[in-house]
Amino acid sequence: MRSNFIHRSALLLLACAVPVLLGGSRAGADSLSLAEARRRAREGNFDLLAARSDVDQAAAQQIVAREIQNPSLSLSSDSTVAVSQLVELRSHRTLRRAASDHGAEAARERFADARRTLDAAVVKSYAAAALAEENARLLSEAAASLRQSAAIARERLSAGDISTAEERQIEVEADRFDADAKAAEAAARTARITVDVLLGTPRPAGDWQVADSLSALAQAAEGIAAARALPRPDLLAAEASLKRADADLALQKALRVPAPTVQLQYQRDPQPPSPAATIGLGVELPLWNRRGGEVAAAEVTRDHAARERARVAAQVAADQATAAASFANAHERWQSYRSTILPKAEEVRTSVVYAYQNGGAPLLALLEAERSASQVRLAVAQAAADTITAGADLASARNVPFLETKP
Repeated sequence: MRSNFIHRSALLLLACAVPVLLGGSRAGADSLSLAEARRRAREGNFDLLAARSDVDQAAAQQIVAREIQNPSLSLSSDSTVAVSQLVELRSHRTLRRAASDHGAEAARERFADARRTLDAAVVKSYAAAALAEENARLLSEAAASLRQSAAIARERLSAGDISTAEERQIEVEADRFDADAKAAEAAARTARITVDVLLGTPRPAGDWQVADSLSALAQAAEGIAAARALPRPDLLAAEASLKRADADLALQKALRVPAPTVQLQYQRDPQPPSPAATIGLGVELPLWNRRGGEVAAAEVTRDHAARERARVAAQVAADQATAAASFANAHERWQSYRSTILPKAEEVRTSVVYAYQNGGAPLLALLEAERSASQVRLAVAQAAADTITAGADLASARNVPFLETKP
């Protein structure tokens, strides 16, 4: 009888062994990979579409800057026809076009920066959804493990080895894990809805599952630490805005020299001599208005653009230093939990469960081992998610892609 009990206990112990933590991809018909999420966000995110409109508007301003002012036609009752044409000075036209070109460049870089920040937001929201799903899975496994121990406890109860209170205590603990698992599932749905919003989904519902595991994404983030930083689009946009301000200031100063207006007039008079054609040249006399206000305003704009460029450059350096330190810390913690702490916790749990199922350990030792192992598993998942989040921040700070292909 005793040997049969031990045999059944061993089989149950093997059945409740915890699967490999943070396994590979969990793709399915209703799954979404991070690579697909990033692609869809670039195509449908509402804020990114608005930034693209700014690029189109800047391109339209380039067309305006290259257009030549239309001539003016006037007719009078004394049979006089006059056509006048403003002749823009070459320096004016060159500076106007330069300002519009730098404005368009700044708009394109702002769009690239919006995409950079969107990518980071998608990665972090996806990691939050993956973490919540992983937590739900781990808590469900912990509850299942306790219920299998409860089945053994019922046999020991029948044999008079333990009390009814001890057997019920295991069931209560299993129920707690089940309740926590349901809460994690609700959190996962909320996190998936957040991802849907970033993707520009018309009706965000979060009715999908993550396809990439936390461990795979955390391992993919490891390559970012060695990646060389690329020029940040927010800094490039600030530099382009400074160049535009320089061109605008130079243009306002150049406009102190007025552009001439050429006039061609044809007059037909009933009295001789008739008809008569004349050519005239007109120019504004800068006696009272020397464009002092316009030049002063352009100088203020230029000084502001220079300060903004310096501020962004300092922010880029700070972002990269902070992100590198945060990623190193998160990655080291994940490696420590995964490689050292988790195996020890699982070893202790396995030993205690086996001892309890064979009457060699008290109930409190079993519950403590289960709780400790569960906490460590959850901590490993959290550390992996933190590594992914820190990797997303580091990739954004260095303007390198977090993920080129599906892990």
